[in-house]
Amino acid sequence: MAFINKALLKQYVYFGREAGLWTGAKIMTPLETKLRLVAFSPTVSAALKNACRQNRTTTTAALQVIIAHALLSHLPREFTKLKG
Repeated sequence: MAFINKALLKQYVYFGREAGLWTGAKIMTPLETKLRLVAFSPTVSAALKNACRQNRTTTTAALQVIIAHALLSHLPREFTKLKG
């Protein structure tokens, strides 16, 4: 029962930001979407798929790690985690 109470408390009561967690910049209006589509050649896609299979992972997981690495490399060093 204590676990459920703690989980509910965490879900509905704000405890402040976790140390090192990047939560993004302040949201300002008007909102402007900056979307960039990236197309990979069939050769690159096949190489990624094969590398993922050799390492027994999915392309989705590999892309998440690549994006997180790229994002964290541009953030100040005080931010060490992403949560999603």
